Amino acid sequence: MAPIVVQVQVNRQAVALPYTKFGLRVYESGINYMVDIPELGALVSYNGLSFSIRLPYRLFGNNTKGQCGEPLTAAPHLGGRP
Repeated sequence: MAPIVVQVQVNRQAVALPYTKFGLRVYESGINYMVDIPELGALVSYNGLSFSIRLPYRLFGNNTKGQCGEPLTAAPHLGGRP
């Protein structure tokens, strides 16, 4: 199996890791690529096969609607229909 190559982009510009700006920190930790957003207490990790998203319950408990983006029914520009 070939190694996975990950390119991190911020505002469509490739950046070197570790990267810290705009209130977030992107870095490698072992086989994981991490995105830390301290202001929200959010941590996203990617290992080449899967994502993990950790959100603090105090901010996001029973309140995750819309975190994944727009549903297709609300996004005709993505091919959805109202």
